[in-house]
Amino acid sequence: MDWFERQRLNEVSENKKKYHDLMDEFEKIISGRSHSIVPYVTDENGKFSESKTQAFIGEFLDLMDIYAGKNMLWFGRIVDEKALPGQKSFCRYMRLYLYLAVRMSLLKLDWLENKIETLPDESFNTILAGCRNFNSGQDKDNLLMEYECDGFLSDSGVISWGIEVYYWLSDSTEDTWMTPDMKRRMEVAFEQLEAESGDVRSSNESPADIMDCDYGIGGDEEEYEFFMEGCGIPLKEKPFFHDLEPWKYLHEHVADAETFCARFREFMALLYSDEVPYSYLYIMTKGVEGALDMYLCKHNISIYGNAYDMADAVIYIRKAMEKTDMLYRMERTYGPDSLY
Repeated sequence: MDWFERQRLNEVSENKKKYHDLMDEFEKIISGRSHSIVPYVTDENGKFSESKTQAFIGEFLDLMDIYAGKNMLWFGRIVDEKALPGQKSFCRYMRLYLYLAVRMSLLKLDWLENKIETLPDESFNTILAGCRNFNSGQDKDNLLMEYECDGFLSDSGVISWGIEVYYWLSDSTEDTWMTPDMKRRMEVAFEQLEAESGDVRSSNESPADIMDCDYGIGGDEEEYEFFMEGCGIPLKEKPFFHDLEPWKYLHEHVADAETFCARFREFMALLYSDEVPYSYLYIMTKGVEGALDMYLCKHNISIYGNAYDMADAVIYIRKAMEKTDMLYRMERTYGPDSLY
């Protein structure tokens, strides 16, 4: 493949991604997911409201049961006292998930934009974007291995965001959100991986190489000594830790840090306890999306729930299709310059 073909291939990929991103944004507008969630989960001062959030969670789970019943995702109601043990565990898992997703929607995690592709925002879309389906225990082990290798999770929704927020809110230098069973599970998974691929947790580069490549210090002796002196010291133990922007921002915006951390620990412990059946974890995103559609229609936020607005939207879409088709035919008939 020559240079020109590679350039065209890159151009096609970029244009296709741009198109799909536009369609995703359009879907958020039509569905109402782009609408702000803030008024539904905050008090009159714009602060997080536990009572309003719990009311939101209760209504959401009721709608999720209705959607699941109509689409045969599961039988019965997970919110019912007579629900099966696995259903009760999934209901508890969903309550914790929705609580965490709401909390994340009220935070700006800008410092993570180079680490995590999808970040929360103040819209209802965060409720859906935070989902992570699990097909098997291997999926869970892969998350633990990724965290052990990289120190963060690239794009696992509420799990990724929660670990990062927990780090700054928790006083401990240890990963206290990880239960002893999770740590044992991670070690077993790593032993199997290293038996196949070698040591994946250590770097073969020298400290000087790392300093040169990652920090751009360029071999200055004093800076090298300063760098090496700080190696191995957890960031939380360094004197400037409480002056860092993430720490200051989160402690200003999460007044109940201990409650948040406790619920995140409970969420992760429940996920890795295997109490929640995979048959529910596998279809979590589908259930959340369906319940979110119902909630937004019920509250007159989604265009899907308004026949007149939907009719107008269809007209606009068809006009856009006709215009795009006309541009395509003009280019094919008269050449690219005909578009300008």
